[in-house]
Amino acid sequence: NIGMTGAVMPLIAATLDAYLVNSSAPKYVILNLDLHSLGDNCDTVYKFPRYFAFLENEKLYEGLVARDQRFLFFKWLPFYSMPYYSNRYFSNSVRGWLDQPTKYDADYELGFAPSIVDSSWGNLETAKMKITNPDIPPAVWESVDHIRNVCSANKSTLILVVSPLYYRQEECVSNYQKSQNAFKDYSETNKLTFIDFGHDTIRFQKDLYSDPAHLSKEGAKQFTRRFSAVLMQYIVQ
Repeated sequence: NIGMTGAVMPLIAATLDAYLVNSSAPKYVILNLDLHSLGDNCDTVYKFPRYFAFLENEKLYEGLVARDQRFLFFKWLPFYSMPYYSNRYFSNSVRGWLDQPTKYDADYELGFAPSIVDSSWGNLETAKMKITNPDIPPAVWESVDHIRNVCSANKSTLILVVSPLYYRQEECVSNYQKSQNAFKDYSETNKLTFIDFGHDTIRFQKDLYSDPAHLSKEGAKQFTRRFSAVLMQYIVQ
């Protein structure tokens, strides 16, 4: 889910199910925990038109329609989806069909699209941060349990990870430590690996963030190198 934009935990669980429809089970599943957005509406599907082309995948469709009943109509009444299918999505579809790359394609790294710098934030050191107080809702725990059970059934090793927010954003998450401790306890109870990178020093480098919650392309590259070095300790060679 590290490469998914604005993904809530129930949709992350559905995405894992969808992946397994056409792909063999991975040896390792790394689940990133967004401690700042745990209070987001679990029925929210961000940028939902991007899923229109993949509704033949029944597991993905089931997960989406459980979050948003409109997907029933998006799948079976294509014209219903047209008002939501902006020129941007249409243009991307046509360019993909014609195999015509754009300047944005160069940003991809091994299939992942990095977070584009959001200039509307201005200077992150002085920008007004959103204060959040997200308790962990039951739907999140249910989804994490589902992911754990799917991994267990497929003999995949599940690893829970906390990645770094910009330090001023973290300060605005009032129960950050409480949520982190809850996931750490969950990991210990279920014998899962828990890797805490929430306080990596990169969180103080504003030039490496595209917004308070997401690293930029360069930030992601630097963090990936640090994270990979630690992750390899848990990978069976």
